[in-house]
Amino acid sequence: MREGRLPRNTAIGIKTRHTLPSDAAWLRGHAAGAPVLKAAARCGWAVLLTGAALCLLQLAGWAFAVTAIGYLAVTCLALLSASRANAAAKNMAAAPPAYLQQR
Repeated sequence: MREGRLPRNTAIGIKTRHTLPSDAAWLRGHAAGAPVLKAAARCGWAVLLTGAALCLLQLAGWAFAVTAIGYLAVTCLALLSASRANAAAKNMAAAPPAYLQQR
């Protein structure tokens, strides 16, 4: 996403009111949200591996607790990513076009 290879669409990506109107807003929003989304993915993998290890050690209660906390953390990070993407796209929409700033 951060490299700008995901074209604007309604199927996948960070879809908010401010990221969908234009390709430029879509790209700017995804560039702003990508680092947090990457952290969410790393968190998810860490939780998966930790939960699996705890299950192998027959500590199902701990595995459930880690999974629940991880699910909450990944959800919060995904929401934070969407919020940052939306704010970046919104700020872009509020800024005057470049040709007006040069005058």
